[in-house]
Amino acid sequence: LVQGVAARLGCRVIREAPVERVEARGPGYRLTVRVGGRNAIHEFDRVVFALPDYWLRRIEFAGRDLRRTMDAH
Repeated sequence: LVQGVAARLGCRVIREAPVERVEARGPGYRLTVRVGGRNAIHEFDRVVFALPDYWLRRIEFAGRDLRRTMDAH
């Protein structure tokens, strides 16, 4: 399912990399993820989270506006 959506949208999907932090950066987003015990930073135009709410609450959303937006969901 995930690869099918990615192929249809023409985008990159990163799996098995827990997101630790999300920052709004200009028109896109910068994500800090954990891969192999180390932090890695990736930049994206758009981000889709497909995970339970309790995992979403563990992610740090930098900036007041982004945090408010995520808290509203």
